[in-house]
Parts: sequence; structure tokens; C-alpha cells
Amino acid sequence: MEQYGVTEKGFVMKRLDTIINEVQTDLSAALGFDVSQNPQSLLNSALIIPFCDKIAEMWEVAQESYYAKYPTTAEGVNLDNACQYGNVFRRDNRHTEYIIHCTAKDGTKIPSGSLISSITNPIVQLQCINDTVVERSACNAIAIKPVVAISGTYTIELNGIFYSYEAVAGNSAEDIVEGLVNAFTMGGYTASKVVDNENIYVLIEDDIISQSNDFALSSNLTTEFVTSCVHFYTVDYGDIQCPKGSITVLTSNVTGLISVTNRIDPTPGRIQQDDISLRQDYIRKSYGTSSTQTNSIEAYILEEVAGVKDVRCYENQYNVEDELGRPPHCIEVIVDGGEPEKIAAAILAKKAGGITSYGDITIDVLGEYGDNIPISFRRPEQVYLWVKVEITTDGATITPDYVNIVKDSICSKAEELSIGDSFFTQTYISGIYEALTGIAYCRITVAKTMSINVEPEAYIDGNISATERQAISVDGTRIEVSLKT
Repeated sequence: MEQYGVTEKGFVMKRLDTIINEVQTDLSAALGFDVSQNPQSLLNSALIIPFCDKIAEMWEVAQESYYAKYPTTAEGVNLDNACQYGNVFRRDNRHTEYIIHCTAKDGTKIPSGSLISSITNPIVQLQCINDTVVERSACNAIAIKPVVAISGTYTIELNGIFYSYEAVAGNSAEDIVEGLVNAFTMGGYTASKVVDNENIYVLIEDDIISQSNDFALSSNLTTEFVTSCVHFYTVDYGDIQCPKGSITVLTSNVTGLISVTNRIDPTPGRIQQDDISLRQDYIRKSYGTSSTQTNSIEAYILEEVAGVKDVRCYENQYNVEDELGRPPHCIEVIVDGGEPEKIAAAILAKKAGGITSYGDITIDVLGEYGDNIPISFRRPEQVYLWVKVEITTDGATITPDYVNIVKDSICSKAEELSIGDSFFTQTYISGIYEALTGIAYCRITVAKTMSINVEPEAYIDGNISATERQAISVDGTRIEVSLKT
């Protein structure tokens, strides 16, 4: 006899036809005649079938309740609740964060919420995260000019180090500027003379574009402008990438603010994690209790380091160098997003003793006994995917929004791609057929480039493969959809 309910094989639901048969059998035994002989009878249609249908609904609720307790089968809020038993939580919506170079008069205050935007189409709007002052004590570049050209000592102090020029009677403003340029000899900075309309000034720029510096000037010098690194984030959620130099529009009127631009790669945001991705995180993060597995390192970085989009950890456990150049007994961690210092600290916290780390980025992490421990990792090499979709209809009318529907179908499926995953064209065609009705034929051709600013020369019918150190980037702006009737 078949068992129903919670069994050793899992939950077995009793179907409506089984319930009807059981009820009809019991009623036939009680009434003395077979009530199933006439399914259209008043007894069946008015009593037995409606009654059994309610029982079947209760079985469905019981099955949903059973599956809601397990991350592999739960959905939505139930999946969140189930994953919380393992201390795993759905990654929420997040804005993409940009460090914007803001050029302004010294002392200009940029209020929180001030808006800037891109010159791209569609326009990307960003808002300032906190009240920020653009000033000489925290700037990445500065333009310095004499207040008046007289004899005396003109001094620039950069992070506690002084540079001076002694002007004599008869020196012009240009002479003083040239003297300061020649006197400024600090490595890692560029000092130049700039003539702008009727102004002449010394422009000092930090070669590290994300670094802030503290400048102080003698009373006979002043600033023409300063450039500071100010934190902004996109108004919309998600991984919103703008080409460098494309965020230049001052949307809000901020007195003293001259210009803005984006020169630094952003920290990517995200759309709220879907169920599939959350289940994958649950599996990976479940290894977090171990300190000797590569899965544990992946889980810990995902959990502890903000801004990490994806992570992969590989190990060479042999006594010889492997085919990818990894030294013996080392781990190679590839991380997309997140701050380097926090990533290095997370790797040190979870890697096994005696195992070295390998990569092209090395950060010194303070050890337990005050020593500096070098930790290496690398960023994934971005492979930019270009897609052409050719749709042929079967003569039926197709929705006018077919372009966006196709793009959304491909991009949604591509969110499952991780570092090292290849793009298999055939897996995306079925999603297009499901999303659009009236399609007779769908052809996808693909190409790849290693730079987002370079368009491919030719497309192919096939797949785009990725190495262990590469991440395939799929974006709707690089998907072209055409329709044939």
C-alpha cells in the first residue's frame, strides 16, 4: 500500500483522483451500492467532488509547507526563512558607487543628495552620499597661483613636506610659478605650469587618482581651484557602468562647483538576489565553517567583504607548478569587486597555515603578532560579450517590445554566470522562445572583445569560452535584435 504524507522518501502528496476513489469506496460500502457508477449523479457532482477538492487543496498546502522548509525547494520569502537557519541571507538591492573627481573653488560644500548625471543615453543620475567639502586639505589635484608678485618666500606644504621658492624684486607671476614648479620634486606627483586665459598657475596632480592629500600654502599664495574625490551613488539600483569621462553634467546647482568627471572604476551595485542565486550562495556559504577548503574562502569573502560581486578560489595542491603558473601548494583567489585590503584580510583569516596565496595584487596584512603578511589575489579579466539575435516570425503578430524582451531574457539568464563560466548560446535560445510567442526561428551569433570601447570585427555561430581567470560581461547595450517576417 502506498504511503502518503511525510515518508522516508520525502513528501508524497495524495492526488485528487486518489481522494475521490477513497471517498467513493467508503460511501459505497456504507450505502450498499456503487456510487462511482454515475459520475454525473447529484451525489457525486454536488457532494463528493467538491468535498474531495477541498481535501486536495489541503494536501497542496501541506506539500508547500513541507518544501518551504528546505533551501533547495523553497521560493520567495520561504527561501529567505529557510536559508536563515544556515546564517545565509539574500543580498539586497544596492546602488553602484562612484568616486567622482569634483573640481571647485576651495571650500565649496557639496550637500548630500546633490545630483550629477552622465552624457550617455539613457542618462544615469547619481547623488552625493554625504555632505562633502572640496578643499585643499583633502584634494587629489590643486591649482596654485600667487596672490601678488612681490619679493619673498612662496611655500607649498604637501602632507608635511615643504617646497619653497625665493622671489626677488622684479619677478613676475610667471617667474614665481616656474620657480615653484622647479622646486616641487616629490615623486608620485606631477607639477606643471598652466596658462589659462589671463591666469597662470601651478597645477599639482597626484599620480594615484584615488588618493587625497593635505596642502597648506603661505599667505602670498592662493588657489585657483582644487579637485577632490567625492563619493556618489547611482539613483537606481543595479550594476550601472558608465564609460570613464562620461559623468560630466551638473544637475544640481551647487555654488562653487566647476566640473565633475568619473576617472575611477565604480564599485558595482546589484539588483536584489533572485532565488537561483540565493540557493547557490547557500551551498557555497555552507562551507564557511571549515578553514581548509577553497569553498570556505569563497564563502567568507562573499559574507564579509562589501561590494564583492563574485569570487572563485583555486588550489594547486601538488609539488610542482601547474599549467597556469600557480606555484606548488598555493591558492589563487579571483575576486570581482570589493576593497583590496578587506579581501586580503579575509583570505588570511580563512586560508590554511603553510599555504601561500598567488596573484598579481599583493597587500600587506597585519598579522596576529604585529608582522606584515603579504597576501596576493587577482581581479578577473573582463571578457565583453557582443550578441546579435535574429528572429523570424511564423506570420503571427509579435509584441512591439520584442527587443527589450529578448535583451531581458538574455541578461537575466547571464546573471547565473560566474568567474570561469563560458557562454553557451543554445542555453539562451529556449528562454527567448518562452518569452516571445510567434517565433518560427531564432539565431544567436556572438563575439567577444577584451575592451568595452572596442567593437568586434566578426560574429560567430557558437559559444564564447572563458578561462578560470576570466569573467564574461553581458549587457543589454551590447545586444542587437533584428526581426524578419
